[in-house]
Amino acid sequence: MTKNGALEYASHALEIAKETGNQVDEGIAYRELGRIYLASGDLKLARWYLENSLATLFDTENRLELGRSYHGLGLALINIDPELACQHLMKAVHIFESLGANIDLQKTHTTLQEISNCP
Repeated sequence: MTKNGALEYASHALEIAKETGNQVDEGIAYRELGRIYLASGDLKLARWYLENSLATLFDTENRLELGRSYHGLGLALINIDPELACQHLMKAVHIFESLGANIDLQKTHTTLQEISNCP
C-alpha cells in the first residue's frame, strides 16, 4: 500500500471512530497515522498524531493499546529527545509487563537498546 493509500485508510478509520464515539478505535487510528508519518520521516506530524493517540487512550481501560502508543511515541522521539523517548518506552514496558504482553515487551526492549543511558 502506498503512503497516500495508508493515510486515506487510517484517516477514514479515524473519522468512523469519532462518529461512533469509539475512543479505543480513535486512539488506534491516531497511532496508525502517527506510524505512517514516522515511516515517511515527518516527525512533527508523527509526534502530533502519537500524542493524540495517548491522550485519547489514556482514560480508556485498554492498557495494551495505550502501551503500544507509548512505544510508538518513544520510537518517534528517539532522535529528537532520547530522554523523553526513554520515559515513554519505560511506561510501555511497565504496561506490557503487567499484562504479560511478551511480544510487545520484547519489541519495546529492542527499541530501548537503541538509546544510550536508558535503564
